[in-house]
This record gives sequence, C-alpha cells and structure tokens, in this order.
Amino acid sequence: MTCAKRRGVSLLELIVTMAIFCALLTAVVLIELGMRRSSPREDAHSQAFRAVMTSLELIRSEVEGAYVQPQSTTALLYYPSLVADARVPLGPSGVAEAQSEAQLRKEADGTLVRLQDGQRRVVSHLGQDGEFTFGFPKPNLLQIHLKAVPSELGSYAADLHLHLANQQ
Repeated sequence: MTCAKRRGVSLLELIVTMAIFCALLTAVVLIELGMRRSSPREDAHSQAFRAVMTSLELIRSEVEGAYVQPQSTTALLYYPSLVADARVPLGPSGVAEAQSEAQLRKEADGTLVRLQDGQRRVVSHLGQDGEFTFGFPKPNLLQIHLKAVPSELGSYAADLHLHLANQQ
C-alpha cells in the first residue's frame, strides 16, 4: 500500500479558512464603524473644552488685577489693569481712574465677547445653550461659571474663583 500524494486543499480546510477570514474582516469593519461614530463626539467635547479653557484663561489674566463692578448682572464690567504691578489706581469714590471700562458678556448667538473702547473681540463660542454666569459670594471673591455646548454631542463646564485685589 502506497500513500497517494496529496494535492490541493480539501473543501473542509477551505471553509474553515474562509470563516476565519470573514470573522477577522467583520471585526475590522465593526472597529472602524465604532471609531467613526465616536470621533464627532470626541471632537465636540474637545471643542467645548478648548472654548471654556480659553475663556477662563483670558478672564483670569484680565480680571484678577482689575477693579470689577459688583453691581453688573448681565455683563461682567471691569477696569483692566494697565500698570506694571497689576493694580488699578482708584479715586476717592472707589472708581478706577483713567481706565476705560471693559465688559465680558454672552451674546444671543452663544458667543462670549469682550467689549472695550468700542472694539468687539470674540473670546470663544460657547454655543446657544452655553452659559456665562458670575457672582460675588464675598466682597473680594468673584465666582465665574462657564459652560460650552458647541453641539448636542458634547459639552464642558468649569468654574473659576478669583480673589480680587482691587476691590474696595
């Protein structure tokens, strides 16, 4: 008895190989689809994070050494510091001398803007559902809440507490 030389692949081997290949191909396609679905969500969340952090950094750098008007409710009114020691010179009435008033406010379209000397500068886009609120829990403490909602896919919120050196 002699063994016949085996030629080619059997039908069973071919079916097993095709099943393994199809399983791998299905796994790759599912991973790709999952990544495509999560990418816009991550982009929206990243955009919201950048908007909030950019806004908070600008507010911190400008308002920390400024005189802030505690009476304002719709816009954050302040007199930015233009001197080296980051202090605004105050007059006898407690109002900043020789400084032009600046304000931060959220517009109806969700844009956070800075207005000073008739110039409008866009700080960030918080989105229609974004929030910009502030308050004074203590006389020298400014509490700011920002929330960016650039789309329905993502949002980011943060709070900032500033100890103000130039308040009365």
